[in-house]
Amino acid sequence: MENLQDRDEQLWQIKTKAAIKSHMILYLLVNAGLWGVWFLADSEKHHRLPWPVWPSLTWGIILAYRYYNGLHKVTPGKFGKLEKREQTRY
Repeated sequence: MENLQDRDEQLWQIKTKAAIKSHMILYLLVNAGLWGVWFLADSEKHHRLPWPVWPSLTWGIILAYRYYNGLHKVTPGKFGKLEKREQTRY
């Protein structure tokens, strides 16, 4: 039974890492497009903060949160163990 739980935890980690990797690639591609549009259209018109900063920063914070949460999150196997401990307490 323990091997099954270890396998579930490993699969959870693999899926999480794959999801983070795909989100990172999408983040880089979309932001490259946004910055390219800004550079071609608005870069010489305004001398203030470029508008692609806001989506890049917001999405970057969300991506960092997802990365941290994905690697340090309670996996389903650990959650099941915690749940069993809580049930035996009462």
